Amino acid sequence: MRVVSAIPENLFKYSDACTRGAEQFQSWVRTVLAPAMSAFDRNAAIPCSGLDAAVAKQIAAAFYTDRDVRTVGQAFLEADGPTARKPGTPVGAPEKAVESAFQRLQRQYALRALQGAHQAQMNAGANLAKRLMNARPAEVNDIVKLLAPHANDPYFNAGFYNNLDKRHIETAMALGGIPALVQAYSSGLLDRKVHDSVARIVSVPAPDFRGAVSLDDHYMSDAQKTEFLRSIGANPMAARNFLAWWPPDVAPPSGPAHLSYELWFAGYLPYPSVAPHGVAPDGRRYSREELAVLSWIELHKDIILREARKWDIDPRGIIAAISWEALKNVHNRRRPIAVNIPPTVPKFGLHSVGPGKVHLLSSLITDLEGGKYGNYVPATGLDERKQILASSEGSIKYIAAIMAAYSKVTDDSGHRPIRKDPVMLTQVFHGGGVQENPGKWREHLNSVPKDYQYAPGNDMAVWARQNMRFLDDALAAD
Repeated sequence: MRVVSAIPENLFKYSDACTRGAEQFQSWVRTVLAPAMSAFDRNAAIPCSGLDAAVAKQIAAAFYTDRDVRTVGQAFLEADGPTARKPGTPVGAPEKAVESAFQRLQRQYALRALQGAHQAQMNAGANLAKRLMNARPAEVNDIVKLLAPHANDPYFNAGFYNNLDKRHIETAMALGGIPALVQAYSSGLLDRKVHDSVARIVSVPAPDFRGAVSLDDHYMSDAQKTEFLRSIGANPMAARNFLAWWPPDVAPPSGPAHLSYELWFAGYLPYPSVAPHGVAPDGRRYSREELAVLSWIELHKDIILREARKWDIDPRGIIAAISWEALKNVHNRRRPIAVNIPPTVPKFGLHSVGPGKVHLLSSLITDLEGGKYGNYVPATGLDERKQILASSEGSIKYIAAIMAAYSKVTDDSGHRPIRKDPVMLTQVFHGGGVQENPGKWREHLNSVPKDYQYAPGNDMAVWARQNMRFLDDALAAD
């Protein structure tokens, strides 16, 4: 990779000097040249006022060039990172990193200018968002309807969605605000936090219950999530901005992936950064379903890493549990892959929801919430537990807590720790037999020698052992 270098302070000085020169030249044109040319034109057979417009155009171009020179200097500083350096000394950085920083800064300047030009509309949208955030349950539906007169105003809608939290973003979408959100995307002014919320909302299918914690909670149906994704795809500008948050050159996939119901919407996410266009840099090819799961993991990697660090466990264990359930424990196999509609929740009953399929009524969960194995998750009622586990973040928290509880029991037994062993973390998480709960696992460890050799004994753990490259790639996604 080629390394380029520059002295940013010299670029700043050059830009400032050129800008001052351009300003002085512009002043001279306005006060001296333009009046003289106007006087000449009044008596000339052939007017020359066209020269005035040409000069003005060139001066404007000079201003932009000067700004770009300064931006190049700033890009070098960003590409160099927070390293200590003496002002006036050269900065060396990979050319690609400098170019990426330059493009990011250019976009920031453009968006700042665009936002300034439409600030009044965005402020009006923000005011409506405040009304929704503070509304009583009976008022919510009528407030969302007030988006309709602004259906063709992307800046009003951007101001509206930028000022909502995740819960109210889903409320607005569920009550008819999808066209407004698509318009907001087309403005290019949506905040990253809005996109992150939207991506998480649409990446998990709706559970088949509506036990709202409060009366002003509203949830999107699977049909509405599909409607939003199709609407985004039908608006080229909105689609471009929707994908702009993802790594450059990552193209959207074509068609859904055949995954278990809890991760079905991952099929609509762009390809993961570890395999742009569906192919890894070294030529490895993952299946359509594996690519979709890698994309989902990339979207939620921050939460996975946070929970893994919290409990000191290998994040690949969490990734393996979620991936295996989505890829291998597919209850909706009877639905044809080509059918572009969401799969249904298994007909044998709703005993688990959310990524990883944590069982709602298992004794393990009730014991974990009751503090039997330690303070891992708070006690909840069934309806609240459904709400938590139906969300990606909630399921990840429970999966990590379950693995942490088994890890603590293993540590206390004096046997080899399993915290950094993703295969054994999935073994105990999937349960069964001596791993039915941490208590049985403790009894088993107490009955075997300290040099007892662990071995994967269920399908999830065997799959994890066979797919370590997949787990490493999921964790390596930028």
